[in-house]
Amino acid sequence: MDEKPTLDLQKKSILFVDFNGVISYDPFWLSLTKPNHPLHKYYQKIENFLWGTDQQLLQDWMMGKYTSEEIHQIMEAKIGIPAKEILAVLRQDCARLDVSQKILNKLQDLKNTFHRILRTDNMDTFRRWTLPKHPEIEDAFDEIHCSYDLGSLKKDKGGIYYKKVASERGVALENCFLIDDSKSSCQLFESLGGKAFNTQTEQEVLDALDNLICQNFSREC
Repeated sequence: MDEKPTLDLQKKSILFVDFNGVISYDPFWLSLTKPNHPLHKYYQKIENFLWGTDQQLLQDWMMGKYTSEEIHQIMEAKIGIPAKEILAVLRQDCARLDVSQKILNKLQDLKNTFHRILRTDNMDTFRRWTLPKHPEIEDAFDEIHCSYDLGSLKKDKGGIYYKKVASERGVALENCFLIDDSKSSCQLFESLGGKAFNTQTEQEVLDALDNLICQNFSREC
């Protein structure tokens, strides 16, 4: 986001799309969820620690304050995981992350009418290991914004991110749309004046995209 991209004058709307829970539904350390994995016993420890005991550490990781290596070293010291081995699993899982080709393909149908921005609260893992193995993600968007690079989360300061991005690109928030699996993120976005689709499944995302396609091409749906 260092340089403001030139917005095609034909694109009078911005579509923000979340990543986890929208385009991909795989959890972190997916391999460890399998009972027969030799490191399976550490999965729940990690879940309880990052999503329970120390959520601030998780947020700091997503805001670029720690690398994946540093996070695993911290977890090794605090909950006794084998950092090197668990990090190797994460690296491999992020590279093999399952993404919805159906959703990415449909996003291409909006490329002439929407400025498409992938906005994810994510870690360094996203650019280091996921995107290099999934170039089709970058092909489906005009911009990719990750909290790790921005140093802030989507809902920080009342959603100032959305206001700033829309303003810099000369688009009113009333002409901005969000697809996100977080209800609170959608509520915040709509309080700013935008329109949100709170989705929970791949089909709901596809339906939301169809809705936008119909609106912009005056099709009957």
